[in-house]
Amino acid sequence: MDIQNDDNSEIEIVKKVNREWPVCQVVYVSDGFHHVMDAYETKHIYYILKEKFEEKLPCIMDKAIRQLKACGSKEMAFQCHGGVIVRLKLEDIMYFERNLRVTNVVTREYRYIVDEKIKEIEERMMSEDFVRCHSSFLVNFFYVKACTKKKLILKNGQVIDISRSYWGKAEKEYVQWVKKRSIYC
Repeated sequence: MDIQNDDNSEIEIVKKVNREWPVCQVVYVSDGFHHVMDAYETKHIYYILKEKFEEKLPCIMDKAIRQLKACGSKEMAFQCHGGVIVRLKLEDIMYFERNLRVTNVVTREYRYIVDEKIKEIEERMMSEDFVRCHSSFLVNFFYVKACTKKKLILKNGQVIDISRSYWGKAEKEYVQWVKKRSIYC
């Protein structure tokens, strides 16, 4: 939204956009900071001076994409043994473990048993927060406290081995994941 007038009409338009399309990512562009306080009455991701817009565009786009991903559906449904279908938030899942032709979906509170293979879950999930570190494990980075060449150490102290074929990939993805979440523009 290019703020050009002193009558706050752009701010009112953004308020309507916020109500009608809550997922819409709004960026304010202005010649000065004279409307910055009014802008904070709305949901927006950036307020930028026109002269800095091109310089900050990659950062703005990255933030918009992160916000959109955060707004998206972060749940998955699983058919458990016994016929029960559960919906779980991805953020609640610590890891998936394949063992004896079943997959354990492990959360902090509970362990669900499903028939779906890890590869099928991984393809269906499409999340950057999980890493395949072993043919039998798919781990949520949010629960990883440390990553070594051969192990993922979870925040609860549990250790999950990284198989040789996944050493480089798991470590590289963890470093990229941490960088994405710790860089502020």
